[in-house]
Parts: sequence; structure tokens; C-alpha cells
Amino acid sequence: MLASLQEWMAQMLRLPIQEHSQSPLLLNTRNWIKPSPSLSPEKRIGIYNAQVWYRFFNLLQKDFPSLIRLFGDYDFNFLIAQPYLQAHWPLDSALILLGSKLPAYLTTHYHEEDRRLVLPLAFLDRAYLQIPNQASLPPLQNEHGPICLQPTLALLEMQADLFSFRKELLKHPAETWLERDFPPISWGPTQYYLLSHQNESFYTEELPLPAFRLLSAFQEKASLKDALGSLSPKECAAAEPHIFSWFQHWRSQGWLGAPV
Repeated sequence: MLASLQEWMAQMLRLPIQEHSQSPLLLNTRNWIKPSPSLSPEKRIGIYNAQVWYRFFNLLQKDFPSLIRLFGDYDFNFLIAQPYLQAHWPLDSALILLGSKLPAYLTTHYHEEDRRLVLPLAFLDRAYLQIPNQASLPPLQNEHGPICLQPTLALLEMQADLFSFRKELLKHPAETWLERDFPPISWGPTQYYLLSHQNESFYTEELPLPAFRLLSAFQEKASLKDALGSLSPKECAAAEPHIFSWFQHWRSQGWLGAPV
């Protein structure tokens, strides 16, 4: 009995708000919920449903401050957050993970004309939220074994200086951007960056493409040999004169860690 109630309740709470009042699941509502003096069982479960969805909407809005400024409340909630949550309903009580898959979800499912703006901003918002909360790995001692990129770093690619664009967006509350013109963007070829968090501050560094590729391989844990093997012949040739100096710099900055 309890398991059936829990299963039914979970199904009701996961129903998108617009679909709730038309769901066949409502036919069973009076079997599980009693009316209150002022509300029918259907209205009561509808309130619970809306509370859950708007709680998740609000959390995602806080986690993705750039996107909420681009889209506004309604479009963010129902064009971005709702389809994402339908695909990735949270099963973990740690709600800081709620939006962890949103950038990857948008990469696969968002194909509007502003994709080159929306996708990197989603990754950027997630990086600013995530990397300060990561624990560092032990410093790399032996470059002949597996190498990891420190979790306190994020690799990002974009076709404009969206760090500055995002900074300008965040100067004003989300609702004011409904009446404002967005900051200008100078688009160009893809640029590659590393974002780090050290001593309570964020730092960015632009990377050559071969360096970005190597660090991306280390992000998945790889030996230097395997990381070099992931480069194209052209990238490998471009990287070869710089690998020693890059490694010196990366190790001095503490970017490379040892797997645990």
C-alpha cells in the first residue's frame, strides 16, 4: 500500500505543470488524498506539483544566472528548465547537482540561432558554480603515469569574450534585461580558455588549441603518451616545440594532479 502511494505521488509530482490537470493519474487522486475544508484532492495535489516544479525552477535560475538574464523567467522555466528536468529528474537529495547535466543537455537538444551564445554561457555558469566546491587532487609527482586535471579548473571554448559579456549581464537583476539591450558581442573564431579558482578568486587563461586538447585529455585521466596520441598530426606538430614549457607552467600553477 505504502509503495503504491509513493509511486503514484512520484508520478504526480513529475507531471509538467501544464499537463497536470489533464492527466489520467488524477482519476486515482481521491483514493490517496482527502479533501480539505477549502480544496478538493485534485487541487491539493496540484499545489504540491506546482511547488516542486517552481522549487526546481528557482534553483536552476540561481545556478544559471546568465541564462535567466537571456531568456527571462517564463522562457527559461518552460523552454530550458522543464524539458531538461523531464529528461533528468533529480534522484539525488544533493540539489547542488540539479543542473549538473544541463550544459550537456543543451548541447544535444538546443539548436536555436543563438546556440553559440547559449551553450558556452551554460558551461560558464556551471563552471563558476562548481569548481569552487571541488577538492584538489594531490600534486602530480610523476609525469610518466596517469595525469589528471585538477577539479578546481574548467576548460571552456567560445567564439567571443563571454567572460566580459557575462560580467556585464550580472551587473543588473534578471528582470531588468527585459527592457535593456544586451551588451555587444564581437564574434570571431573559436577561442580556448582555462578557468581556475584559487585563493577565493577566479582566473582565466587563453590556451592554444593543442594545449587545450592535451588538458582535455588529462581531464579524463590520461598519460602524456595517450594525451599526445589524441592530437591530430597538425596539432601534434604545433605542440611539440612547446610541450616542455607548457608542462613547467602547468605544474607551477598546480593544474595537474595525481589520480587517487
